[in-house]
Amino acid sequence: MSLRSKLAGWPQALLLRSACYAVLAALAVMSYSIVVPKPLPVIAAMSVGHVLCVVGFACFGLAVLVEMATRPGARSSLPPTSKPAPKSEPASKG
Repeated sequence: MSLRSKLAGWPQALLLRSACYAVLAALAVMSYSIVVPKPLPVIAAMSVGHVLCVVGFACFGLAVLVEMATRPGARSSLPPTSKPAPKSEPASKG
């Protein structure tokens, strides 16, 4: 079983929704620590808020991978380019 077929089974909409909710919850925790600048909310923002941001980013990254794996015309590997990159020519002075 290839990675592409494993990724195709993941629910992309659920991943995106989870990413949005996680990042919004992290934003709420971090905003609360700005409104109430006491030690405990600031510590919560630095720990819980950042963990929620990482979870949201991971869900978004997985949703992008699912999209790449299931889009029409997706190829398993890209062939190497046969043409070299074009050389830049100096601007003519005139």
